[in-house]
Amino acid sequence: MYISRREKQINPTTFCALPKKYEIVDDYLIRGPHPCFCDVFTLKKEGVNQIYDFRHKSIKGFKWVERLACKLANVEYKRKPYSFLLDRFPSQKDYEAIAQEVVENGKNGGKSLFHCNSGTHRTALMTTFYDITKGQSLEKCKKENPSFHETVNKAIHKHITSKAYFSRNRVIANSLNPITQAKNVFNNKVVVATKRAYELFLEMMKK
Repeated sequence: MYISRREKQINPTTFCALPKKYEIVDDYLIRGPHPCFCDVFTLKKEGVNQIYDFRHKSIKGFKWVERLACKLANVEYKRKPYSFLLDRFPSQKDYEAIAQEVVENGKNGGKSLFHCNSGTHRTALMTTFYDITKGQSLEKCKKENPSFHETVNKAIHKHITSKAYFSRNRVIANSLNPITQAKNVFNNKVVVATKRAYELFLEMMKK
């Protein structure tokens, strides 16, 4: 369906060619998995002028390819590496700084993309924090929003629990197949690491 420029101005969250794997959070932010080379140019056409990459490690070459695509598309590439498996979690200061940058960029007419590898754990927590605070400090939100906890619960449901991003379960690691056993061990490590990240996020909201 064709959407006129006027209609897009009336409804700025209307996107024409955004791949389905990406989700529009609001007028300032989009979230999803890491973009391929062509996705960067599509995102650029939809107004994205800065991309946040939260991956710590990825398949060899992917970060280099993304940097090149961003350079060619004139999109700012912001590397913010975190690894739950290595106990490298974003701090409250990190959350607040990134959310504030997104709002400032949005007020200047731009849009931002949050992504990690699959767009689930790290991206989900960053998106949830942004949606709760909208660029304000967490302390200010707690003081000035009488329904703060309700806001938190709604954001967590919208971006995390309704999508079952942190519902992965532990499995029995022992297996006669060494490949299966290695996968099971890795799965269990991911479960522990992501659960810890989620717990730290909830603790930050309750302080």
